[in-house]
Amino acid sequence: MLRKLVKDPDFRKQFAADPVLAITSAGIRITSADLAKLTALTPAQLDQLSQGIDALAGAASAGLASARAEGTNTLVYAIIVALLLA
Repeated sequence: MLRKLVKDPDFRKQFAADPVLAITSAGIRITSADLAKLTALTPAQLDQLSQGIDALAGAASAGLASARAEGTNTLVYAIIVALLLA
């Protein structure tokens, strides 16, 4: 899901509008507990998540293609989502 959020601008827009619909429509399987956490996000938290993902996507498209940068980006995505879903 994280990779799709960064690489797919259409999915990112849909996620910003309705994360649960975006995830289920894309056929991404996550636990019901994580889906419940997504529905509990406030509009401000969703906006913050979307802005962070947009910034990371911009950085990724700006040429951070090395293996180390890819691994670092993946870790950053995981941390952002973990913090928002905690």
